[in-house]
Amino acid sequence: MLSDGEMVSGFLCEAYATEGAEEVTHLGGWRRYIKSRNAG
Repeated sequence: MLSDGEMVSGFLCEAYATEGAEEVTHLGGWRRYIKSRNAG
């Protein structure tokens, strides 16, 4: 539940599942991430 009372879906990820994962936040979204993978 958000601070304004809105209910939204989310997920939980155990910390060990992110070990070695690439940080992609700077790309700004899923489509940019996929595009960056295909550009190389």
